[in-house]
Amino acid sequence: MNRDQVEALVAGIQLPKSNVYYEASSADGFAFLGAARARLGLDCSSELEAIEDRDFCLNAAQTINKTQTRLPADTQYVYTLWACCELVREIAHSRHLGRVMSTLESIGSYPDGMARYCTHEIRYKVPNVTSAAASLFAFAGNIDRAEALVALLRARQRGGNWSYSVQGPGGWKASGVEDSHHLAMMIYQLRQVQMACGVPTADIVGLALAELKRINSPRIAANVVGWSIPMVHAATMGLDNDLAARSLRATLRTSIRHPNFRVRALSAWALTRWL
Repeated sequence: MNRDQVEALVAGIQLPKSNVYYEASSADGFAFLGAARARLGLDCSSELEAIEDRDFCLNAAQTINKTQTRLPADTQYVYTLWACCELVREIAHSRHLGRVMSTLESIGSYPDGMARYCTHEIRYKVPNVTSAAASLFAFAGNIDRAEALVALLRARQRGGNWSYSVQGPGGWKASGVEDSHHLAMMIYQLRQVQMACGVPTADIVGLALAELKRINSPRIAANVVGWSIPMVHAATMGLDNDLAARSLRATLRTSIRHPNFRVRALSAWALTRWL
């Protein structure tokens, strides 16, 4: 696709008319769309205002099923901060970057160094939150913090993937691994760490890519609401031609016109990451 074709698709993204899967309440969809528009030189002021109005968060109460922890609507999540930073760094907005990093610091980490998921304790270690935190520290120029988190992920990688852990009466126990969407997101974030601050990540990215290819053979896994497809494209552009091409075709066929705004916005973002 050429730039004009991508711009036409991004400019045509419709805003949410419902709140299915938090598409209107959450800041991330607006951040992804804003980042896509900014990359193309289009106005993104309304998207920036939207993430400000939503306080850079999900803005909806939810329950973490693994631990049955109920989280209030004002909970701040590392993932949503990372998504918002995708727009913030496109426009080099230092005040908002400072806000993101201050919130990230307040969320903190576990004694073993793994990043916490959000501002409330959920007794659940999520590897993609640590890669998101590493990319945020890299963007902010805190190389030591980014490098420490990359080293932690390197030590914990098994078979190209990472395990979730749940805290119970007997301590922490493994509970599943990253799916296609979240593994692709980790690959993208780790690639961005190396690009932003020079911390080497190619070794663990290569192992994760092999697992991502296995998961997505013979077809791209859609995962929740179908947003794995554009995330795989963002992760593999310039890294694996076959997976990038197959995920691009699927993104153009379904994701960019998906009924859910968060998927449409993520698709717009994915199509513009490597322009």
